[in-house]
Amino acid sequence: MRKTMAEYQRDYRSKLSPEKLEEKRKQMREYYHSHKDVYSKYAKKYAKTKKGHEALERARQKERDNLTDNYIRQFLWTSLYNAEGVKIKRKNIPQEQVEKYRQSILSQRQLKELKNGTKSKT
Repeated sequence: MRKTMAEYQRDYRSKLSPEKLEEKRKQMREYYHSHKDVYSKYAKKYAKTKKGHEALERARQKERDNLTDNYIRQFLWTSLYNAEGVKIKRKNIPQEQVEKYRQSILSQRQLKELKNGTKSKT
């Protein structure tokens, strides 16, 4: 059975020392940043395809399910902007506010589960 590209990469990385691995990652970051415009074109084209659209939707759903900090900050920022017309920096939203919102969403989900009599992943 043939190995996939991910398996080859995993095998290659496992043979590297931590210093070499970090050096490789640094090289890849530099390469990506120097070719960012090319990659952004590919990403935009991919997002317009059906396969790319479905992949992006899966990623968004995963963020919604896991309630990532980034997702919550984006939601709070959008809500504030739509309600008040105020623009703030997303990183200025305090972590305490993010945690409060996360807890409120989790409690809403639990309440919904109790009403429906179903169980979810959380």
